Amino acid sequence: MLAGLLLMPVAGATGTQQRRPLQVDDIFEMEGIGHAYGGPFAFSADGKSLAFTRLRARKTLLNHQREFLLSNDRADVWMQLASGEPVTNLTQGERNASGWWAPQWSADGQWLAMLSTRDGRVTLWGWRKASKQLIQLSEREVELQDYDRPPFVWLSNSQILLPVASEQPTRAVIESDLEATPRLAGAAWRDAAIGERPTVSALYSGKLSSSPQRAQGQLLLIDIKRQQAKVLANRSTAAWTTAPDGRAVAFARNEGVYVPSPDEPLPLRRITPTAALATWSVSIHSSDGAVLVESAGVTQDVLPESIRWS
Repeated sequence: MLAGLLLMPVAGATGTQQRRPLQVDDIFEMEGIGHAYGGPFAFSADGKSLAFTRLRARKTLLNHQREFLLSNDRADVWMQLASGEPVTNLTQGERNASGWWAPQWSADGQWLAMLSTRDGRVTLWGWRKASKQLIQLSEREVELQDYDRPPFVWLSNSQILLPVASEQPTRAVIESDLEATPRLAGAAWRDAAIGERPTVSALYSGKLSSSPQRAQGQLLLIDIKRQQAKVLANRSTAAWTTAPDGRAVAFARNEGVYVPSPDEPLPLRRITPTAALATWSVSIHSSDGAVLVESAGVTQDVLPESIRWS
């Protein structure tokens, strides 16, 4: 059987509600269902439990300049454990202005993992069915690569593949350019007024910069039972895809940045979301973290979106 969800206008119970034009303040009262970074809802493997992302009203936001989170910074994860049971708000993010989204069940249905901005950064959290408690599963800040894909992957009932940002980032991942610009510009204006050091920026084209490589993230294997984290890759990664039997995982591994040539047209593939600027190899690891394949010595021109298991 295939069930569908229809969004229909709802009339007032008495049919006597007064209609009026939409006002600007109404936009800040609107709620909704979250999307992106894995989708708005997740069913447990047995189909009995449902978790979904519900957006609070915009007026509850303390920061309106984090559009890259696609409104998930005002979201909560809600749950219905079984048919007929009440739907409950697991995360209660309005209490501390935090966002909760991207719910994913473990295969045995004992854990529900999700992302949150609770401590001012995007980190991984989990809800444990046995204790009915929220637990922070990793203190490292999550590296958000592609809003069309889940931001992490369950590898087993107790293991999660988690991409994290550099341990020494130049700025927090959660900070958008809209937030960073006033802070950086304000500091530069003060330096310019004092006149003790240069504040000019020089931009170059057509050659590689002598500046160091941009900060790279890491791919962690989080074991929630042992409370351990193992580094699988000291690079930014994407497109993590588990084998059907769960015994291996393949992913794209960032090897550098594509440098355009002034004498050649841009390849068509560079317009794809993940590969727009970066160059990638492919890595395959076993479920215990052992390296099975590293293609960096063979090719660094893999399209992440093309990785598929038979």
